[in-house]
Amino acid sequence: MAEAELQQLLQEDQNKSDGSGSSSGGGRLTLLCTLLWERRYLLLVVAGAFCNALRCLFSKVVTSSLDPVLISFTERAMMMLCTVPAILYHRHSLKVPPIIFALVGITGILSAVQMMLVMVSYKYLFVADASAIVSCNPALIGFFGWIFLSEKLTYIDICACVFAIVGIMTLSRPTQLFNGLILQDHSLLYGFLAASGGAVSVSIGALFRRILCLKKVEVQVSIFYTNLISSTICAATCTILGVWEYPTSHVTQGLLIGSGVLGYVGNLLMMIALWWESVYHVSLIGTSSTAMTYMLQFIALAVVPDVYSLVGAGCVSLGVIFITLRKKKDEENVDENETESIIGSTTNK
Repeated sequence: MAEAELQQLLQEDQNKSDGSGSSSGGGRLTLLCTLLWERRYLLLVVAGAFCNALRCLFSKVVTSSLDPVLISFTERAMMMLCTVPAILYHRHSLKVPPIIFALVGITGILSAVQMMLVMVSYKYLFVADASAIVSCNPALIGFFGWIFLSEKLTYIDICACVFAIVGIMTLSRPTQLFNGLILQDHSLLYGFLAASGGAVSVSIGALFRRILCLKKVEVQVSIFYTNLISSTICAATCTILGVWEYPTSHVTQGLLIGSGVLGYVGNLLMMIALWWESVYHVSLIGTSSTAMTYMLQFIALAVVPDVYSLVGAGCVSLGVIFITLRKKKDEENVDENETESIIGSTTNK
């Protein structure tokens, strides 16, 4: 009798869901809201990717007047300061175990190295080209996650990664990387090497961020310590290189503050998503920032995209869609397994 009642309830839920899907306005809106809620963590990654794309644009504009290392220090310091109100409001304790502090310290060092390398690449490459190289990190992150965190990779994950990387390289092809200029101009080679080093640093740093999330470290505390250590390293580098300079332009000051705030918001959204999503999926969907960077670059800097850029953006979008479909399939499998488990336990009783 209990099993029959459970099956009846499941059937009623299915009928309600079918009815709401086939009804007018209100039912469709409810269905859309439900779908968005189920994908809320992936949507956080997309929102974080947009913040990072806009931050990259701001950073590119100010590299013409300020040293990249100084920009890195300013952004990291702003990101650290943005965490203070939330830490005070929620009364988070800054006292963490030594192992957690070691993990945060390593993440901060990698963050500083990655930021300085990326800023150097912005000085020599188009911002979208540098972002494209850095965004090829999902392949490394997927491999590291599989080796060190035992995260599973399916054929859908691999196909999504292939589409994303092919799209990213297609986006970059028409400008500086594959048209022979990189062999003629050594400054482009420096930018390429700096961006490649940034990609490796991002991959390893993402792995440590995922470990921090798995250990349930408060997101604001993690961001605070990471950027404290990172900004300290950048400040020391600025002192050694003698590149301290106060920006006199109000536009430059506003762009620096804006890039720091955007970096904080993007980092916060990514860290929240890492509490529930694998580091591979977060990094792969984060590659959508490259397509967004090209769009913003076209709007703000008048860099016109061509057919390669459009095809590349489409490939990156397909990679994101593959991951979304894979999440849907996983959730359906989990629901089926939970239903079978409930029915089995009810029958046994």
